[in-house]
Amino acid sequence: MDKEVVVSWIQDIYDSRLLDLSRQSAIIYNRSLKNFWEYFNENKKFLSSNDIQSNIEINDDDVRLLGCDSKIGIIQNFRKAIKSWNAAIKEYEKHPDKFTSEPKPPTENKEIAPIIFKDEQIRYKNRLLLLSLAKGQEPIRIKWDMDKGKPHYAVISYKSHKGRWQVSFVLKHSVSEIKGLDKTKTLGGDLGQKRTITTFDGKETVTYSGKSIKSEIRLREKNKGKTQNKLAGLTKYSRKYKKIKRAGRKATKKSDNRIKDTCHKISRTVVNYAVEKNIGTIVIGECAGIHINTDCGENNQA
Repeated sequence: MDKEVVVSWIQDIYDSRLLDLSRQSAIIYNRSLKNFWEYFNENKKFLSSNDIQSNIEINDDDVRLLGCDSKIGIIQNFRKAIKSWNAAIKEYEKHPDKFTSEPKPPTENKEIAPIIFKDEQIRYKNRLLLLSLAKGQEPIRIKWDMDKGKPHYAVISYKSHKGRWQVSFVLKHSVSEIKGLDKTKTLGGDLGQKRTITTFDGKETVTYSGKSIKSEIRLREKNKGKTQNKLAGLTKYSRKYKKIKRAGRKATKKSDNRIKDTCHKISRTVVNYAVEKNIGTIVIGECAGIHINTDCGENNQA
């Protein structure tokens, strides 16, 4: 029996209009923020996404580049943030020891915000994905291999630590479920630093070394330190400054890719082990809050 799973795909993107689009996304977000809290302070009730949409202006010249679905998506994203905050508050009231402080709601205005594209705005033509904007605007074009499938959702955002724009696609894939596995059998996994994961199936314990990942993280942080040293004393955004920054980002990206590749290989090995032993359930230990009230000094990098 085939099962549908959601996967993501991230890649760099460049378009001269991205900054303007992101600023217009922020305008919609800020209007949603203002309208929501004004209503809440007066009535002590939460506005829904539809109510916010009907109470703010989304079709004036200030947001003329964005498509209608993009504007609605921004409002819905803001409403999801409120929902997440509300859920976190309830959890905080039950288990305050799990939190370093009381969860804070979104209250600050943004200068830029992610640009959202829904299913109806994404088309494929001549090996390109076309992300539709407002009527009369040329779509954003992205090279695409249709073997990956057609995305049904996309978000463009600026990654300040990387110094570039990225687009994140959400796709749905059909995968074949392995039949015959005993779901009463469980493989437990405990994540760690020196050992990426240690598994136990009730009889046998297997450890997966994290030395390569730890080494790669150390190299990445060392390169970041070298980059900062080279930038010291340089005029910001000068020719040499940009060159060193670019080289530093390239080195960091290579390290991140190697870390991600190792993690994928380990996770695949764990799954293959479970299939080989006819184990139908994998349980991973909860790692949330591992840094609560801790100060590990240099080990914080790990």
